[in-house]
Amino acid sequence: MAAPQKENGYTPIANEILEAVYAAKLSATQYKILMILWRYTYGYNRKNAPISQSFIAKATDTHISSVRREMAKLVKWGIVREISPAGFNRAKVLEFNKNYDEWKPTQVAPTLGGSADANSTQNEADTGSAHATQKRNIKQDTQQQARAYARFYTANFGVLTPFISQEAESFLDDGMTDELIVMALEKAVGNNKRYWSYAKGILNRWLEAGIDTPEKARAERVEFKNRTRGKPKDTMERSYTAEEKKKREQDAYADMEALYDE
Repeated sequence: MAAPQKENGYTPIANEILEAVYAAKLSATQYKILMILWRYTYGYNRKNAPISQSFIAKATDTHISSVRREMAKLVKWGIVREISPAGFNRAKVLEFNKNYDEWKPTQVAPTLGGSADANSTQNEADTGSAHATQKRNIKQDTQQQARAYARFYTANFGVLTPFISQEAESFLDDGMTDELIVMALEKAVGNNKRYWSYAKGILNRWLEAGIDTPEKARAERVEFKNRTRGKPKDTMERSYTAEEKKKREQDAYADMEALYDE
């Protein structure tokens, strides 16, 4: 039975930081990144630390492309700072920006700490801001529910959780289309893999390959069929270069998707 104790080590984080972060509009992957960053900075009583994206991906069981994508957003929003670039045998040095006043406006949460007597005027302003934020969130949720991928997911997979919706929206932020997400979901259904992680794997592969439109996805499908058409069934296994092995791994999803296209 697990029995963690502070005596064995702990990470000190100011309550005001926690309040600002949990009130911000972040995805599950972004929260994981911040957890890793806090653990290896504040957990060692230091402001910054060299942390590679591959390490974050492995530690959180998250696809490396998702880590890259969400890390770039955290840096863009001013929540995470890149102190120095990666070098030989050294990862990027990262730092959490605890001054949430510098965060991108849409990611900044109202101040929740402080005395009620000292902050009564501020609290009134925060209440108005909270109401405005709530209205924006309701409008955003309505827009998300109206998307084609949301309707398809609900009809074929079940309840669309906020976590899955956030991850799907992140692909739209990366320039992918609503129709493309539906195509990935259709492939998951066709392969009897009715879970989001399978469809997300397809979308990540497309993202890495620069496939950001339905037309490109269909073209890739045709190319795969042409490449495999007439291939002898009994062929001797040959050795592959490191580059060829990487390409074969990337094509693994295409092999699974072919089952749906037959």
